[in-house]
Amino acid sequence: MLAPLLALLLSATAGPASAPQAMTDLEVPRYLRGGELAEWSRARQMHDAGQARVAQGTSIINTPRFQSAGKGFETPAEAKARGEKMVKEGQEQVARAQLTLGRLRANAANRLAEMTKTVSDAADLPAQSWDDGLLLSAIRGIKSARDAGCSKHHLVGTWSFDTQGVPQANPALNESFRAAWSKAQAERPLLQPAPAGGYRLGPPGSEGAPPTFAAGWTPPARPGEVALAWVEIHALNDEASLVFLRVADAYTLRLLASEAFLSSPKGTKPSLRGTMSLRDDRSFLPRLATQPTWRLGYASGSPALGAAILRHLCYRLGHVTVWADEALVGLLPGSAGASRANAVWELRPLPPPAAKAGDAPAAFLRSYRLTSAANDESVDVGELALRLEPEVKPSGG
Repeated sequence: MLAPLLALLLSATAGPASAPQAMTDLEVPRYLRGGELAEWSRARQMHDAGQARVAQGTSIINTPRFQSAGKGFETPAEAKARGEKMVKEGQEQVARAQLTLGRLRANAANRLAEMTKTVSDAADLPAQSWDDGLLLSAIRGIKSARDAGCSKHHLVGTWSFDTQGVPQANPALNESFRAAWSKAQAERPLLQPAPAGGYRLGPPGSEGAPPTFAAGWTPPARPGEVALAWVEIHALNDEASLVFLRVADAYTLRLLASEAFLSSPKGTKPSLRGTMSLRDDRSFLPRLATQPTWRLGYASGSPALGAAILRHLCYRLGHVTVWADEALVGLLPGSAGASRANAVWELRPLPPPAAKAGDAPAAFLRSYRLTSAANDESVDVGELALRLEPEVKPSGG
């Protein structure tokens, strides 16, 4: 199952492609389409046949011959002429084949360059009060859950992360989370009562089944029945916290929604604007969407803030399916069993870049170098960043 993953990893290791990249003839067919593959095969056969004819003609020319008496014997001059004719015919065959092969090589190199070009994506972060941001996020989260068919919603908790990325359950804010969800659902009976013993992870009841989330938990029979929702609050500085509201399918643990906003530690609207960005040096993430065998986890010790941002961007930008099992394992007590990930994201914090003349100073800047690894093979993907700046107030008229 890992073969497609490794092929994708290795095809991205050549570096950013601003110009067509050199490749071997063994790699060319991978990037040809439709009738080009048959054309490539015919041209290769013509090229090989032409080279063989050149070799045969050259051998005839170079073979010593002596004049033979009588009819039916080829003279040395006739043999040389025959060999020269064969060489010429072979060279013409090779030349015709090279025209086709060169065109197809260029097509393949251009497609590889297009597939591995640098792309950048970004998502703006609205600044809102805690109550407003939570209510708007709950409205959108409920819509996503209902669109997926989930008619039962469990709010499994609210966690505050300190600046070191350590989570702590926040029961007080969880009450406001439940109140916002209850208000957003209006008259629809979607919100389920919290279990008496609280939510906790338990291993699946059978192989391939989803984990349990409370004592006496009745697992859903199929996807699209039960949704799990939770809130993550990441402290950034004295002015702002980054809030995520996540929704996942309780059966598949696939992320169904990810909402984000900035709020102040006091719950008021901060005077900041924020951006989460991802620079992908090789168009690696878009290509992940074509590889359904990928199930990415996070390397041990990954920064909590970086992992939270990457989950959000992967979901919002629609590149890859985002799974919630590892996030919930890090938040809920208990254990969900072995991870299903067959590859991992690796995030390395980067030092702050040197300030450039004329640039406004950032109120907060955090960036990470992003790599992906599978089966001891890794590829450098790009850079992930979170930037906050003071809100620009419109000048008076």
